[in-house]
Amino acid sequence: MPAVAASTVTTATEYEIDKILNSRFIGWISPCPDRERLLQHLDARRGVYPTANHHCWAWIGRNDGVVRSSDDGEPRGSAGRRILDVLLGRELREAVLVVTRYFGGTKLGVGGLGRAYAQAAREVVERAHVGPWVVRREVVVELPYEAMVAFDRLLERWAVAAGERNYGAAVRIKLAVDEATWDARVHELAGVGARVVTSTQTGR
Repeated sequence: MPAVAASTVTTATEYEIDKILNSRFIGWISPCPDRERLLQHLDARRGVYPTANHHCWAWIGRNDGVVRSSDDGEPRGSAGRRILDVLLGRELREAVLVVTRYFGGTKLGVGGLGRAYAQAAREVVERAHVGPWVVRREVVVELPYEAMVAFDRLLERWAVAAGERNYGAAVRIKLAVDEATWDARVHELAGVGARVVTSTQTGR
């Protein structure tokens, strides 16, 4: 059985809550596997709403020890942490949640801001497509041409589709398997003459 560690969002979702004292709060959540993608997403949100006053956010990586958040100019602890609490409460992984604010002219106070950012975060998560976050192992294997028939039969038995194939002196093939089955899979790969070149744990 695959090892289900938590949940994740499968697509990006945006939702704007009702105005609070004329301030707009726009929540947006998206899959986000790593810091590089996080920076890309943050730049993109600033591009979508370039005149907004704040883009506060939280991100969780592959486990709840890999987290980042930002108040983006709001009072410390009033935004980023409240957004992060929503992600943690739903046990989401590899996800970024951004709440964009347009200041409406009336200050909400630290408590009011915290409630507003938390509400915007909760409501966009409630509307997001959430599925199981399964720990995966992404690998590149190398094998001789004469082992291809046995290798393809092995993948057919596993019900795993091969990814990109590169042909040189030997064949290099990308594939992904459930982490829970990896120890057994690596021995089977060796049995058909395939050598593991790279191996990275990820999720989906």
